[in-house]
Amino acid sequence: MAGKFLLKIVSPQGVQVNEEVESVTAPGALGEFGVLVGHTPFLTTLRAGVVSYTVGAEKKSIRVPGGIAEVRAREAILLITQSVKMVF
Repeated sequence: MAGKFLLKIVSPQGVQVNEEVESVTAPGALGEFGVLVGHTPFLTTLRAGVVSYTVGAEKKSIRVPGGIAEVRAREAILLITQSVKMVF
């Protein structure tokens, strides 16, 4: 299913990422998971690791310390415990 959805990554310091993306891959507590538009809603904890996402032809990655992820059909919200660092 092609399309975009909103990715928000929020830390106690504020919004770190707020972009329309095509896909997201994140380090869930039970293993890495991927999200595309229209994904079945779920809630999970995040472990420390790298979140990767695509915006057009560009792939971006950021390191997160852990937190909580809520995925909906047209939105993914990651609440993390501290500021993130862009990896590449």
